[in-house]
Parts: sequence; C-alpha cells; structure tokens
Amino acid sequence: MGLQKLKIIGNGDAFGSGNRFHTCFYLESDKTKLLVDCGATAIHNLIESGIDLNDIDLILLSHFHGDHYGGIPFFFLNSYFLTYRVKPLTIIGPEKCKTRIEALIEALYPGLTEKFRQMDLTYLEYNETINFNDLAIRAFPVVHSPPSNPHGIRVESGSNVFCYSGDTEWTDNLYDLSLNSDIFICECNYYDLDISGHLNYKILWDKVNKLKSRRIMLTHMGEEMINSSQIELERTVQDQEYNF
Repeated sequence: MGLQKLKIIGNGDAFGSGNRFHTCFYLESDKTKLLVDCGATAIHNLIESGIDLNDIDLILLSHFHGDHYGGIPFFFLNSYFLTYRVKPLTIIGPEKCKTRIEALIEALYPGLTEKFRQMDLTYLEYNETINFNDLAIRAFPVVHSPPSNPHGIRVESGSNVFCYSGDTEWTDNLYDLSLNSDIFICECNYYDLDISGHLNYKILWDKVNKLKSRRIMLTHMGEEMINSSQIELERTVQDQEYNF
C-alpha cells in the first residue's frame, strides 16, 4: 500500500529552458492518480505521454504562477469538449484557489467558466493535513513571489512520502517538508547566481547533508544548471518514470 509511480511530465523553468515543458509531476498510489502542478505547456506532454486526463482524481498546486498552474484551463478544455469528463476532480491549492483559477479561465476563454462549472469540481485550500482517498497532504510556506502564495507540497501514502519544494529560495521549512521522504524534488534554478525567490546549487549543496530524504532530485533548472558538468545531485529527467 502506498505510492507506486512518479512520472516527470514537465521539469522546466518559466522560460522552458532546455526545451523542457513547464512543471508537472504525475503520481500514482493504490487508489489515486494525481498531478502536482500543471504548468501552461504541460498539458501537451500529458497527452503525449498517454495519460488519460479522465483518470486524474486530484491536482495539487504549489503556487499561482503560469508555469505551475497555467495548464488548468487547457485541462478543463480537454475534459469538457473532447472527453466529456464525468469523474469528479478535486483541485487543492493555496488560498483563493477557485477564484484564481476561474479568473485565469475568464482571461483566456471568456464565458467558459460557467460551462466548466458543470463538471464535478471540488476546490480545497491548504489547511494543516488534508486527507484524500489514501493520501495525506500537507503544504509548507516557502519563499518565492509573495503574490503567488508559494508552498512546498508533501504527499504521504502508506509508508511512502513524496515531497516537492515548489519555487523557493532557501528556507528552513524545507527540512520539515522533506523529512524522511522517499523522493524530494527540489527546485534549483541557478548554479551560483543568488536571485531572490529561487535556489542555487551552491546554497543547496551546503544544506544537503541535513536534508533527510532517500532521494533528492533537482528540477526547474535554467540553462546554467542544465549545461553544468559540476552537479553531483541527481537531476530530474523529463518523461522518466520512477518507482517508489
């Protein structure tokens, strides 16, 4: 019982550096199929990967930037007009999740919000631990653009733990977020540039021995990180599948 599979749908930064799709991770547990983030360009690779969007039970959002939640309107387009989704879908995100998503839909496709409301949609906001099917979900505040309401995400099922930092500069919340996890996917936008709101490899490397995770994987990498030959930590590989 627990988490079974992780597939990297998108691991790019906002600019799609290295021709990577925007952030999106697909997880399967015994009872649940979910996405962690759904960036604007990720929907294409979800479909190309052979994942049936109608099978998705849950979408977790780390924060409200387009490369992390901009794919939701396109997910809804596919579900409503092409596959006629009837299965319930739950979206969990930071405060005002429903308001933010519906505003995005109206900006991109005015008038479709009312149609999409005909689907069986549930919106929840992070609040301590949320139990969903066989999952226990927690969100941890991180340090990124404050208007985007940034969080890291921890998903537990059985004896398995998946964690994701979201976009963030270093914060000690990452210790608790990733504690005793099987997989911790951590953003690492730069190698040594110190840019507010994002991590660089040198800072993360100084902290890595205190991070209690069985497997640490880097994501959201810019060109400097992608092209560096000095990286000792594992980098996520787009389209790769990992077992727990």
